[in-house]
This record gives sequence, C-alpha cells and structure tokens, in this order.
Amino acid sequence: MDQSTTGLYPKFHVSRADGRDQPGGDRAGADYLVMDLAYDEHAVPAALAYADSCRERYPQLADDIVAQLAHRQATADQQEGVGSVCSADAPLGNTWPAIKAGGAQ
Repeated sequence: MDQSTTGLYPKFHVSRADGRDQPGGDRAGADYLVMDLAYDEHAVPAALAYADSCRERYPQLADDIVAQLAHRQATADQQEGVGSVCSADAPLGNTWPAIKAGGAQ
C-alpha cells in the first residue's frame, strides 16, 4: 500500500474506555483521529499544535501532552546517546531544542 496516496482509511478501531461514545452516551458517534508519535514525522508537530490550541481552556491537558512528548524524546535520546528533545519544526533525527512544560520553546 502506498502511504503517500492512501489518505484516511479505517485502520484503527478506537473507543472511549468509559463508554461515553457508545449509543446513548453523551459522546455517541464521536470521530477519533489516531497519530503514531513514534514513527510518523508529522505526529509530534500536530500534537504540539493541539497542545498550543487547547492551552487556554485546558492547561493541564496541554502540559500533559508536552510532557509526554518531551519524555518520549528524552527516552529516545538516552537510547541513542543524544542530549536533546523535540520541537514542532525539526524533522525526526535532527538536533532539537528542548520542550518545557507550558508550551513548545
């Protein structure tokens, strides 16, 4: 399958752990988008953009997203012997400036 021309297709089955997206729930019919933070070079910038977008209304969620991304990158860097973490505008594998809780720096 050529990923560059496939577009969106039903690759994953996702539902809420609390069941609220099931028929009769207050989120029935919810539509989810899954991103692979480990292998998709566009997922980290997208997640950081989401964190920035939701920060005013959901500051804890934004901080949690940034912290998760920073932790993932720090773990990967330790395995590779690199001392940096990710940013929204650097491609995977490059030296990246640090992300701090509170937003991308």
